[in-house]
Amino acid sequence: MDELIKEKIIELFAEVYGVNLKEDIDSDTVLFGPDSPYKLDSMDVLRIISILKDEYRLEINAMQITNFNTMNKMVDFIKMSMPKETS
Repeated sequence: MDELIKEKIIELFAEVYGVNLKEDIDSDTVLFGPDSPYKLDSMDVLRIISILKDEYRLEINAMQITNFNTMNKMVDFIKMSMPKETS
């Protein structure tokens, strides 16, 4: 599942920001803020959060925004927050 989520995030970054995350990105590279090699700011993180909320039906509050500054943190948060399927 991790790989599917990563692929979706990579696809969204290409669509939304025109950023190709496939270029040997370390999954712990900071994606937003002053340390980001992509120069994405707080408005950009809000944009991707909004899209991910819709895509994965997540509940995200403002205090959880730090869960979205690296690929690994995004994947972990999404996995942990996804609605559980019932059998």
